[in-house]
Amino acid sequence: MNMNLKITQSTASPLYMQIKEQLKAYIKNKQLPPNTKLPNVKIIASNAGVSIRTADLALKELAREGVCFRRPKKGAFVADKDRNNYKKTIFGYIFGHNEKDIADDLVSSSIYRGLMSKAVKYNIDPISFSIDNIEENIEFYSKSEGLCLGGLVIAASLDMEIITKLAKKYPDLTFILLNYFMPNFLLTPDNMIGVFNDDVGGGYQLMDLMLKNGRKNFGIISLSDNNDNYENRIKGFQMALRNSSLKTKTLMQICNPTGDEICQQREAQDACEELFRSKPEIDAIMCVNDELAKGTLKYLRDKGIGDVAVCGYDNLIPQKNGEDSFITMEIDFEEIGKTAVDIIANSKKEYVKVIKVPPVLIRK
Repeated sequence: MNMNLKITQSTASPLYMQIKEQLKAYIKNKQLPPNTKLPNVKIIASNAGVSIRTADLALKELAREGVCFRRPKKGAFVADKDRNNYKKTIFGYIFGHNEKDIADDLVSSSIYRGLMSKAVKYNIDPISFSIDNIEENIEFYSKSEGLCLGGLVIAASLDMEIITKLAKKYPDLTFILLNYFMPNFLLTPDNMIGVFNDDVGGGYQLMDLMLKNGRKNFGIISLSDNNDNYENRIKGFQMALRNSSLKTKTLMQICNPTGDEICQQREAQDACEELFRSKPEIDAIMCVNDELAKGTLKYLRDKGIGDVAVCGYDNLIPQKNGEDSFITMEIDFEEIGKTAVDIIANSKKEYVKVIKVPPVLIRK
């Protein structure tokens, strides 16, 4: 199948749109029958002189318009003109809770509000997918007449191997991961996009503020976890220290994420004991979440240790008048949810792999 794709840089039309329109015209002019196999994405990219990602985006748009359909490991094929005559765009969403429990979780409920507000704006119907039957849900809604499954939003800490396999199996479906920056996410397929809090930037702001306030001896308390959120916050702490003129050794204690919030607070107290045993002159303790910060404050109060600044992260714990307070970062979970629906609604726009939503510094 010989093609002569002519791409020009002098037009405002994106490269992938130029390729899409020329492929569409080629199919029409040659009167290719349904199920005719199109050249693979590498051949199209080579012919047009563009990247494989750009050529793949062109095929993805053809599939969205119903001009072709794709089969994993087999390629793209000319579709019957009525094959994908969808009328209504929908998206699936997955939380780590049952639908009725979302309202009781501060993080999930904020993300949910963001999803729903933008879904109303774009007139897109959100559909709750079962965490145990993701593939069955995808199959069902992909084949439903009158519907176009625009993407799958995942706001739960799921097994990356499972999600990656699904993304490879359904290359025309956009998978949007929220909040949990999982290890090796940058190595996942191109149809997986992440919308995360800027944990590195938030950590940097907190440490930078402590340095400006004259703090010189730091301890860090973190939790081991199955995602990189806490690790990225620590990277922010360390980056701010490296960019300062201060030469100091920072000590770190890693707690195990066992039990509930009360257990985390107790583990923070044990971590403080170790920190002050190793470095009594500590004047600031950086915690990767608010529960650890709360436990740290209790330790300082119980031991009668004064003039030690404490930082938390998340702003998920209400601080009452009269209580010891700490500086923290507030994550805009609602904006994270809104951004996910923006991606689905603007499917023709090419997005970066990771979109970072900036947090807000809270001084209490």
